[in-house]
Amino acid sequence: MRLNILFGWTLMFCCGTALAEAPSTQAAAAGSADTAATTADGEDQAMVELGSQMQAAYRNSLGPVYLKLRESAQPRDWMLASQLFLMAADDDPTFGNAARAELLRNAAAAAPEDALVQWTAMVAMPSVVAGGCAAPRAAPANLDTVLRLESDNGLAWLPVLDQAWRSKDALAVDSALARIAAAPRYDDHSLEYGRLLVKLFRDNADSLQQLGAALEVPMDPVQYGLALSQNAVMKPMVALNQACDRKRQPDADARRFAICADIGQRLLHDGRTTLLRHYGDQVLQAAGAPDRDEAEAQRREIAWLYDAISDGDIATSRRFAELLVRDGDELEVLRQMVRERGIPTTPPPTWQPSAREHVEIDDGEDEAAAAASED
Repeated sequence: MRLNILFGWTLMFCCGTALAEAPSTQAAAAGSADTAATTADGEDQAMVELGSQMQAAYRNSLGPVYLKLRESAQPRDWMLASQLFLMAADDDPTFGNAARAELLRNAAAAAPEDALVQWTAMVAMPSVVAGGCAAPRAAPANLDTVLRLESDNGLAWLPVLDQAWRSKDALAVDSALARIAAAPRYDDHSLEYGRLLVKLFRDNADSLQQLGAALEVPMDPVQYGLALSQNAVMKPMVALNQACDRKRQPDADARRFAICADIGQRLLHDGRTTLLRHYGDQVLQAAGAPDRDEAEAQRREIAWLYDAISDGDIATSRRFAELLVRDGDELEVLRQMVRERGIPTTPPPTWQPSAREHVEIDDGEDEAAAAASED
């Protein structure tokens, strides 16, 4: 079986929600056999029915977990409840975005010194405005609290950069980039958050098994928890790619892109997940950094390492995830697992990644195009 680990998760995320890929893939395969006899209306109806089935599966399995967390006295439990994917309508009074956003706001208000709760409230607040993922973003309500707790965390300044970029304030953009570059650490909290989610799904393994049975997809608590933990990191990075895009800003001061290159190198070296390291490569590319040999070598190494363990079973996947939770550095965990197989950790000079290793990352092109059309 293809090993599902971090870069190859079968979950895609948007605005704090996830859509399981496997059931829709099965539906597409089933539908293709009847293409000649199926009208567009019929296909639409099939998708509606599939959505209803998935909604029921998530609600029946994870709904009780959500309600239990909601009734807890612990702000971190409210935070976790706010991030559970339940496929509810936005206006659902119990499970919808408004209800989950209120839970997360309450968690942030009750735990002003908890950096993880504050971070989650900043980057993963369920959307309650018209337009969903495409809606204009205001500055997070708790941004000042996050910066008070983590002014030394470069990634905490990404919302500041986002607001400066949207305001087309060049000086503020450069100031935010300088803050990010000068910060001593880059922490997206995904591993700390992942540990909580893994414990949650282990403690509620029966609910996760029920979900897996309904979707006809194996659900492992460790894998599922770490997959959800990657949700929040992607959106804040969009502004960084936009602000560092040299091709779209031919008249910008060259010093901006030198700072961007420094940030890209930091992400490449200091990112504890391959996703953050991948963003480092993207920022270097956007900034037109002249020397990307190290980034290219790392990209090939990561693809090679994943390929080397891609024939693993669920036990291999579980070991990977548990090592990541324990050790906290995805690249080092990959190297360790490959060494245990007696395989070199660096690819042969002629080896090239296969097409399946390619991962699409939101670089903000759609948002940039939309912004340009408004001007």
